Amino acid sequence: MPDPGNALDYHRYAYVRFNPLKYEDGSGHCATLANGQADWESDYECWQLAYLIYGHGLGQGAAAASFAADWKVSPEEWLKNIASQSFADADYLRPFAERYYDVWAGEVGLPVHLVEWHQPPKQALTFPGCDVWDCPALVLDAGSLLLSAVGDAALVGCTVATEGGCLVAVGLIKGTDFTVSSISLGYALYQWASGEASDLDLAVNLAGFISSILPIGGEVTGIASLSYDLVDPVIDDEQKWGPGSAR
Repeated sequence: MPDPGNALDYHRYAYVRFNPLKYEDGSGHCATLANGQADWESDYECWQLAYLIYGHGLGQGAAAASFAADWKVSPEEWLKNIASQSFADADYLRPFAERYYDVWAGEVGLPVHLVEWHQPPKQALTFPGCDVWDCPALVLDAGSLLLSAVGDAALVGCTVATEGGCLVAVGLIKGTDFTVSSISLGYALYQWASGEASDLDLAVNLAGFISSILPIGGEVTGIASLSYDLVDPVIDDEQKWGPGSAR
């Protein structure tokens, strides 16, 4: 501490005249506020360790005996004066806190070493069967098949019943079907580029996309694509028509 008689020197940054880049305190200690109280906001770890040591010193067991043997003062006096000691930073206090904890934990039957908490691994949301089948592809195939069937049925009904008066609605259904087919093709291209789909997978999806714009073609290719994706796990297509990334 530069000047114990100057209140600014008890502040974490004021003691270097608010210029920590120019001045530094190589010894360090638990930071205090201008009024001498513990600066928990700026030096939480140091004060946490200090109060852990203080708490063990207040006890009655072997940890308290170790504290008394180490410091030769009461816990209250130790806590009162620890901040003014230049050597008492977090790195200095940590071994004492860990040793007192180990002694206390051994007495009460807890794990001797502090348990370190780890972030649990992220678990991906999975659905039954999706570890075998390509669920996104199946959903897109089923959606395209349904829209193709509804769109063609609506086209026939609209032509017969209203003489084309509802073609706007049919166009919307067909447009949605085309959008779903485009998404399906894009997904297949992504899988192929990342090595997760074979050339055969891509060819089937491309043929389905082209045929989906034709009347009745959407239902035929939809059933074919859906059937292919259902049996794809048992087809060794990667060996004969390897993934695009393998080339």
